Amino acid sequence: MTRADLILGIDGGGSKTVAWLASRDDPTESAVLGRGRSGAANMRTTDFASVTAHLHEAIGEAFQRAGIERDCVASACFALAGAGGPEEQARVQQWATGEVATKVTVTNDALPVLDAGTPEGWGIVIVSGTGSFAMARDRSGNLRRCGGWGPTLGDEGSGYAIALAGLRAAIRSFEQRGPTTSLLTRFLDAFELERPSGLISAVYREDARQRIAHHVPLVFTASREGDTVAREIVSRSANQLADLAIALAAQMDFGAEPIPLACSGGVLIHQAEFCQQLTAILRAKGVNCEPTTIVINPVAGTLQLASRA
Repeated sequence: MTRADLILGIDGGGSKTVAWLASRDDPTESAVLGRGRSGAANMRTTDFASVTAHLHEAIGEAFQRAGIERDCVASACFALAGAGGPEEQARVQQWATGEVATKVTVTNDALPVLDAGTPEGWGIVIVSGTGSFAMARDRSGNLRRCGGWGPTLGDEGSGYAIALAGLRAAIRSFEQRGPTTSLLTRFLDAFELERPSGLISAVYREDARQRIAHHVPLVFTASREGDTVAREIVSRSANQLADLAIALAAQMDFGAEPIPLACSGGVLIHQAEFCQQLTAILRAKGVNCEPTTIVINPVAGTLQLASRA
């Protein structure tokens, strides 16, 4: 197999980067030749040197697992969080062209989800991982985006935002300026701390965002076990994600037919009840999303895009 036969699909988010190596003739998930993964590749929250290092690492591992000597492939698609603007895309394209692939496509991390998770490539995408955002494409190819403003300005309903809300509620509970919640004990156990004061050094670190988001399952577990504070956080977060899709549906020309919905990101993939809560809110507010698909491997969509480039 020569380099002209090979393509790469790379999906990079706020927590991890995944690279798949495949043949241009068969870019399906079942025929992937090699798979690699590494750290975060969010263009807005990770410095570019770290982004490219993680891309190199994931791509290198994909070649290694395929048993193929690393080379410049025919086509590669990079779907990276924070790479929705022309400046970020041009920077990645300049770095990758000629070194990673002859033909390089750079896009945000929503289009591959839309490609992999809707029957005809149009509909709404909601992503909730470390960050969050939504995107819509109508039958005419018109695109709109909502959310994705990063942890300072937005990311409502994301893993980071939910976990941070849980931590803040735990602290308010400890200081008796908020309702009692099991989240305090849960977070102390997760961080292996004896006292709440230890949370300061535990979270104020260089990798704070990823470290906090990693503990979002604690909030969902507490919610399922009846913690009213955690339930309120989860409910509010589901409504915030629904608001993104509702805003897009109002702006797009979808007509009266049901709108295909593709959901992805670690939160929506691993928290099935949360995803069901989200779609129930959409239905209650008049947005009929059918079918709804959970896209477990968005990188599969990047292979499809690379094969068509």
